[in-house]
Amino acid sequence: MPELGLLKSLLDEVGIACEIRNEASYPNFPGAAFQPEIWVVEEKDYAKACEIRDASQFSPSAGTSALTSESPKEIRRNRIWFGLVGLLMVVFAVAAAFGYASSGDPVRVLFAFLFGPLGALFVWLSLFGWRNAGVER
Repeated sequence: MPELGLLKSLLDEVGIACEIRNEASYPNFPGAAFQPEIWVVEEKDYAKACEIRDASQFSPSAGTSALTSESPKEIRRNRIWFGLVGLLMVVFAVAAAFGYASSGDPVRVLFAFLFGPLGALFVWLSLFGWRNAGVER
């Protein structure tokens, strides 16, 4: 994300050691849990880094939804949709497993093994994936 690179260069200019984490995984796994974050190496520099961040008009909490321009309302909506889609996938996987038990069709097992964990992942993301987004649970 360009904002983090700019903030890192500002911190480097004043001699605050920092690093960007999760930069490589962000395009593959969108969501707050995988967003790039800037980490200050020395704890004593943290307060100064926060002042620089705030003075340069960065979000008050780096690595959260403000950097992705998502409002809390949009985040809440995304969490609800992820949860509903995940629950639908889990229901579909259970139905496929029951269908396999009654018919013996091996394709239904594939659907059960595919949609069950995928649905569980979506439900998990809806509950915990946006944990840093500042949205009340």
